[in-house]
Amino acid sequence: AVEGMNAGVPQVYAPAFTNYVEGIYVGYKYYETAAAEGILDYEETVQYPFGYGLSYACFAYSDLTVVANEQDKVTISVTIRNKSDIDADEVVQVYCSSNIEEKCKNGKNTSYQSWLVPENQPCYSLCSFKRIHLKAGEVTNVLLECQASAFESILENGERVALQGSYTLYVGGQQPDARSTELTGEKCLQVAVER
Repeated sequence: AVEGMNAGVPQVYAPAFTNYVEGIYVGYKYYETAAAEGILDYEETVQYPFGYGLSYACFAYSDLTVVANEQDKVTISVTIRNKSDIDADEVVQVYCSSNIEEKCKNGKNTSYQSWLVPENQPCYSLCSFKRIHLKAGEVTNVLLECQASAFESILENGERVALQGSYTLYVGGQQPDARSTELTGEKCLQVAVER
């Protein structure tokens, strides 16, 4: 309680409180995770998914490779071509899927089993992005880094851990969901990374 004065009369009041506790059902992760659990119909709910941008240009992604898989980061390389006849910007996005079901079954994460609830993990999360400008018809190679924290899961006890096993990195101009693919006509490229 806070004491204050109002026309010479002492006042005691409790300030308004808003609980900002965040769980898995927050932001862009909410829709994919909730749809996977049958809480909502993704196709009816989401018109333009996170990361989807309208453009007069069209870009092609190819040649996705892992350049370096180090303890503190993973570096990937992707080739991007502006297929349009106009100059344009593109935001290259990288999403990480922890493949949580595999982590629960691979036998490498047994010390976390009691705190690891697959339903409370996101389908994927944004882990890197870079805005680029390409002239009409131009092709470029883009390097992107995913920090080690992108491969961490948050357990039910609040601990952040890097689970051992295979992760999937998705790279494209949008998030790797069916609605974005439907809108753009393009699927994100994907590559497996062992951590």
